Amino acid sequence: MIHLGISMMRSAVSATEYVHTQPHSTGKERDSESGNDYFGARYYSSTMGRFLSPDWSAKVEPVPYSKLDDPQTLNLYSYVRNNPLGGVDPDGHYFVVGAHDQRFYQKVLTDLYRRPGGRALVTSLANSDRPVLLDRQSFDTANTGTAGKATALAVSGQPGVAGVHVSVGTDADLMAGAKMAPGKVSPDVTTGHELEHANDGITAGQNSLQAGAAAMAAGDAPTSPGANNTVGGTAQSRAETIMGEKTDMSGKEAGAAVRGILQSGNQQWQNSANRSNICSQNQGACH
Repeated sequence: MIHLGISMMRSAVSATEYVHTQPHSTGKERDSESGNDYFGARYYSSTMGRFLSPDWSAKVEPVPYSKLDDPQTLNLYSYVRNNPLGGVDPDGHYFVVGAHDQRFYQKVLTDLYRRPGGRALVTSLANSDRPVLLDRQSFDTANTGTAGKATALAVSGQPGVAGVHVSVGTDADLMAGAKMAPGKVSPDVTTGHELEHANDGITAGQNSLQAGAAAMAAGDAPTSPGANNTVGGTAQSRAETIMGEKTDMSGKEAGAAVRGILQSGNQQWQNSANRSNICSQNQGACH
C-alpha cells in the first residue's frame, strides 16, 4: 500500500460541533455532523459509496494514478476500484518502511519519482489497497548473485495477495552486483526492478494469490533465449527504461511527495486491521 500525505483545508468549527466517531468499516473516523469518513486526503461518503472529491497527484496529470488497462482506476472518485468487499483504502497511498531504512528509500524513491515511468510505478503502488513493505537485508550477492527480492504476502481467509514484501540488498551487495553485472545493478535500478514485481503481483493478485505470485515470477522470465533471468526479464528491462528517462520534476518537489507517501504509509500501517495477520503469517516480512 502506498499513499500521498496530503493535507486538507477544513472550515473551522468548535469541538462541540465537529465530532469524530469510532472507526467504521473503512477503518476511518466518521464526522458526526456530515456523516462522512475522513481519510486525511479527502472525505468519503459511505451513503454514496464514493469519495467527495477526485484523487490527485503532486504533479498535474490528466488522470492521476490511472492504469489504462484497468478501467476502474479511471474513476478518481471510486473507493478501492469499486470493490469495497475485497479491500480497504487506508488513505489512498501505501508504502511502509522501517525507520532504519527510511533514508535509503527516501532517496531511491525520489530518484524514481522524478521520472515519468518511475512516478507512475510509485503512484500505482501507492494507490493500491495492499501494503508494500520495504526493507534491506544481506543477500551475500557476491556468492548468490541476488541483490533484491519481492515476495507476495498471504493471509489465511484472504484469497488475493495481501501485500508484497520488498527487500533490497546492502550497500556491499549492490556494489558486488554492479561489478558482476555493470549497469544492471544499482540502488535505483534494483529497487525499481523489485517494485515492478510488486506492482505485477498486486495488480494480478487482487483476488488470487496464485495469479499474483505467477505474475511476479513472470517478470524474471528471460525475454530472449539464453538470457539470465535477472538481467533479461521484463521487470529488469522496465526498471532500466525508467532510469533512462529524462527527469521532469525537481528533486525537491519529488522528495516532498515521496516523504509524504512514506510518512502516511507508515502511519496507516500502524492502524491497519490486517497488520497483525500479515506479520504473524509471513515470517520476516515485518521488522
